[in-house]
Amino acid sequence: MSQRLTLTALLTFAVVVTLYAQPTARVPYYGARLEPRQAVLHGAGQAEVVAVAEYTKSLSAATRPILFMDYAGLNSPKIGNQLRSILTKCRQFSWFVIPQIGLSMTTDGQPDKHYEGEVAAGRYDALIDTLVQTLKRYDRPIYLRIGYEFNGHWNGYQPATYQQAFRHIYDRLRAANANNVATVWCYGPDSETDTYAAFYPGDDVVDWWGIDLFKPASFTYPSTIQFLADARQHRKPVMIGESTPKFVGVSNGKRSWETWFRPYFALVQANPHIKAFCYINWNWARFDYWKDWGDARVGQNAYINQHYQRAIRYKRIAHGADRQTTEALLSGK
Repeated sequence: MSQRLTLTALLTFAVVVTLYAQPTARVPYYGARLEPRQAVLHGAGQAEVVAVAEYTKSLSAATRPILFMDYAGLNSPKIGNQLRSILTKCRQFSWFVIPQIGLSMTTDGQPDKHYEGEVAAGRYDALIDTLVQTLKRYDRPIYLRIGYEFNGHWNGYQPATYQQAFRHIYDRLRAANANNVATVWCYGPDSETDTYAAFYPGDDVVDWWGIDLFKPASFTYPSTIQFLADARQHRKPVMIGESTPKFVGVSNGKRSWETWFRPYFALVQANPHIKAFCYINWNWARFDYWKDWGDARVGQNAYINQHYQRAIRYKRIAHGADRQTTEALLSGK
């Protein structure tokens, strides 16, 4: 092993040890839109009701998710139908479920076809207005990750036009009094383009900061640690918008737990301004593109299932409940 690799390994180990050893700090409350005062919102997905149903079945009734993750493309002429479909999915659950929606301004697999510049220029205003009015008519709170993984080379967004597009969408949300929608600025630390500050649209239009975590190494990237520190500096709650044990899965039981799950929950506990996490409970092997990611379904391994249930019983984690309980939680009271 080279000296450089040895140093990297030692630094990573030191960060993880710090996360485990650090006592839970005082929980900050910033007064952000839809920010719980103390709780960490438990979310799951993605997109498929059946995936969340399977996930919920593997847990106790007291620990079902409060957030449902899904996606919409702003350039779709049927965006209103897409969004109504997400609401229909949320209503299929027997408890009160809140949508967490990733809004795309690009074309999957074709980063050269990003169009956030056109969004900023007003060319998508009719579709934005459909988005805004549909979300406003939702009968529940919503988290909207505008141009999620904004720095991802797979998306193609450019800093200046991304900022402008984010602000433009925010302005139309607020002009329409769509006050049930919280905006999330969501970073992808696995990207080669890991400079996030250049993409920041401003404290005045960002309600939450977000981060997507996949590879276990991403928990201790210097950029991840700095991002979380900067969120505190900006007084913003953080949402883990997407997470799954990439290349790890659950099949190795204790080894999977120690490699991914344990440091993941340690990160949440060590950073009390992380106030939401969303877990993707998929068997990634179903998809050719992601087949080497592994099976992330927590119900498929007894060791993982037992320890996962114990982890999400952490006193600050809030789970699915009735409307009154959930809305009171998000009111900051």
